[in-house]
Amino acid sequence: MKYGKIMELLKDKTIVIPMYIYKLLPILEIDADTFIFLMYLSNKGNKIIFDTKLLCEEFYCDIKTLMQYVSVLQEKKLIQIVVSKNEQNVMEE
Repeated sequence: MKYGKIMELLKDKTIVIPMYIYKLLPILEIDADTFIFLMYLSNKGNKIIFDTKLLCEEFYCDIKTLMQYVSVLQEKKLIQIVVSKNEQNVMEE
């Protein structure tokens, strides 16, 4: 994500960064963009619908970049994607 895109996101939405997570940034070994994406997800709550189109629109990135963020965060066990059926018997991530 380019610097201008990050600024667009921060102007559009408030992202809270807990100090304990910020202090862990060197240990997490993730880049700044991935860290901001993690904080973006964290601010959305514990459970969200993994809608790639919506996430790309809200985070101002393309699908390839989004999936790179997700891949890194999953490898580091910072996020988990769980597939389940909703009330209408439709699978959700």
